[in-house]
Amino acid sequence: MELSLFDVLGPVMIGPSSSHTAGAARLADVARQIAGEFVHVSFGLHGSFARTYRGHGTDRALVAGALGLSPQDERLRRAFDLARERGVAFDFYPTHAEGAHENTVVMTFRSADGRERTIEGASLGGGRIRICRIDDYPAEITADAPTLVILQQDRQGMVSHVTQILAERGINIAVMRLSRTARGRSPAASSRWTESCPQAWWSAWRACPGCSRRARCAEARRETERRRQMYRNFADVARACAQRGIGPAQLFLESECRLTERAPDEVRAQLRARWTVMEASARQALEAPQRTAGGLIDGMAHRQWTYAPGQSLCGPFLNRVMARALSCSEVNASMGRICAAPTAGACGVLPAVLVSLQEERGLGWEALEGALLVASGFGAVVMRNATVAGAEGGCQAECGVAAAMAAAAAVQAAGGTLEQMLSAFSHALSCCMGLICDPVAGLVQVPCAQRNASQAVSALLCADLALAGQVFPIPADEVVEAMRRVGRQLPPELRETAQGGIADTETGRAIAARLAQE
Repeated sequence: MELSLFDVLGPVMIGPSSSHTAGAARLADVARQIAGEFVHVSFGLHGSFARTYRGHGTDRALVAGALGLSPQDERLRRAFDLARERGVAFDFYPTHAEGAHENTVVMTFRSADGRERTIEGASLGGGRIRICRIDDYPAEITADAPTLVILQQDRQGMVSHVTQILAERGINIAVMRLSRTARGRSPAASSRWTESCPQAWWSAWRACPGCSRRARCAEARRETERRRQMYRNFADVARACAQRGIGPAQLFLESECRLTERAPDEVRAQLRARWTVMEASARQALEAPQRTAGGLIDGMAHRQWTYAPGQSLCGPFLNRVMARALSCSEVNASMGRICAAPTAGACGVLPAVLVSLQEERGLGWEALEGALLVASGFGAVVMRNATVAGAEGGCQAECGVAAAMAAAAAVQAAGGTLEQMLSAFSHALSCCMGLICDPVAGLVQVPCAQRNASQAVSALLCADLALAGQVFPIPADEVVEAMRRVGRQLPPELRETAQGGIADTETGRAIAARLAQE
């Protein structure tokens, strides 16, 4: 899986959840483009989606995506009203998809003349998605590249005909996949071509105009190799940095440029844009408490920010770190604009650490840029080899990974070595190994906000451990693998379903019942 740094540091989105809100909106948007015109859409919700969709805003996000709104469009909050204004009907129901990802939705679009198209998709965490099925046909659309979906009667020579048309127009095919239920069967009642937003249901070899369509050509192989990232795990990162005599920030920047074909200045500009959103969310609720659905954390950031410095047991610096993490959580829970890092539920950890270090140490943009590159590069390794979705791995995969990213970033900002960054990362992730995801009432508020604050502080403590020469004895790659295994061992009740932990206490259940009636 090729991952951009901005798959980790992002998306910029309306809260409260990157998997349940941003990912849901993207899923429905891609499905809408495949399905075509419709007047009614039904959403069948599986797993974590079924149990927490109201508290996470999944229902509004799905409707918003079906209307063509992006995850960062502030109109997402009003999606139900917008759908009614446009004459679009919708409904939700629980379903079970055997062997499916915990964040799976089955969307059935109905046109005015009664035709239906059913599309199944999963939200993978951090806003990443995959369309898994179109009607009865397996699919693999990830929305990472321009995609053409073709629904066509199965006839001899059709593949050759399509590839010839694309080649004549100078379009390279990166991947092609074919699916059918039986020879000669059509996947649609009527033949049609539909352009979807990013990667393909139809996908196979990479071809270039004029070359044979039978196999990969030399040009394609060179292009594929050129686009490959320079690292797959932390051992690769250490090896590449040692061989070339560069630091990880430079390695991650160069890899991003190769992968996305962007110039370094374009990547830096995108980093600064993400930083602007992160910085704003870390300050927004400090003086102006936000109104959140359920109101469980309203005003937390302001209370922490104005807590008398002389009374603080941790001192003014750590108190400010906590307040900024809480501010991001408040903004997220109020469906404000945040930057997932690596998820929306953990969006406060990295901004709290870096904004506070910037203030405390007078960091310039160059130091912040390096820290952001390290944080996102380290996060990309985790996403490639494990998960950052609470529904798959618990809160260790969200706030825990965010803390590990922030710890490595803090070491980078302090001028530490790669070895110290890897130790800080491992210290932080091991400190919250097994941390469950148990949102009270299914809301991204309690204990999510408190964990953002505590993990931001943990990131700084772990950075100091590493900078003091405390080498973590287990390699970072093995720590990530351990986290992945632990996540799989957690029962569903402890993975973002609001059915275990403090969500399943007497008071937690009472809060959920009260909010359900409001």
